[in-house]
Amino acid sequence: MGVALMTYGMPSDCVRRNYRLRGNHEKEARAFLSEGFRHVSSTRLSPGDLMLMKVAPDQLHLAVRTGDGFVHAHAGLRRVVETPGMPDVPVIGIYRKRRG
Repeated sequence: MGVALMTYGMPSDCVRRNYRLRGNHEKEARAFLSEGFRHVSSTRLSPGDLMLMKVAPDQLHLAVRTGDGFVHAHAGLRRVVETPGMPDVPVIGIYRKRRG
């Protein structure tokens, strides 16, 4: 989450350091995202929007939408990648940076 949020100029210390890869963090993630971002509908998805995805029942993932796909930290490859198309996991929230 930190990499995606720093893309938008948010300080790295705004993401807690003891974040675990697995756990029930959906409520916390949505609350945190709503502080600097506004929720938008999936029909209004645009490049630059953050996509909150549920990759497993107890695991969330955050990606940045691009014109042709999305950028995200790939755990298996241990690097940041751009993947074409839409994620093959449920997108449970789309957030756009607030102006100002």
